[in-house]
Amino acid sequence: MMRKAKFSKALYVIGFVLLGFFILGAAYDCYMYYQGSYRYYSSPLYLYILVRVFTFLLPAVISMALAYVIKSRKIQ
Repeated sequence: MMRKAKFSKALYVIGFVLLGFFILGAAYDCYMYYQGSYRYYSSPLYLYILVRVFTFLLPAVISMALAYVIKSRKIQ
């Protein structure tokens, strides 16, 4: 029971850290895109954001959903 609670909390922490990385990475991409400092400036901004979604946001959602399922499952 205690191991399950710790594992659930760890997954929540991982999810929130990945969410923070997504927000910071997206803000960095916006800043660099509008400064014209990107090497591949011809691609649209939403493409950079989409890469961040698959890199950080999707694993964060999966991690938080898994933590919720583990936490809500009752021991018999």
